[in-house]
Amino acid sequence: MKRLSIIIVTYQSEHDIYDCLKTVWQFCDIDKSMLEVIIVDNSPECEPMFTKLRHIYGNDVTLIHNTHNGGYGQGNNVGIQQASAPVIMIMNPDVRLCQPLFSTALKAFDEKPELCMY
Repeated sequence: MKRLSIIIVTYQSEHDIYDCLKTVWQFCDIDKSMLEVIIVDNSPECEPMFTKLRHIYGNDVTLIHNTHNGGYGQGNNVGIQQASAPVIMIMNPDVRLCQPLFSTALKAFDEKPELCMY
């Protein structure tokens, strides 16, 4: 069962997404089967990036080519609709994790289910 869904909306962000995802997996401190990573791309052409991501991550990353560029918020909503985990983390493609944080976030939500972080 997935516990955490990470949504990353990209727009011509190929130069950022690889390092972002590398740190997500590098600092993943929960069982990887509990983590869901969803990338929603708003770019007109994303297939070269998706091909490379499929090669690197296989089925560990869900790739969605948005039908139109409805902006950052709309892209996040597309990802959230696809997510299966009860906890959602919105992340930009230029984020680089520098320490583990997933277990801490999940623990906070377990202790206070009504919790919402901004």
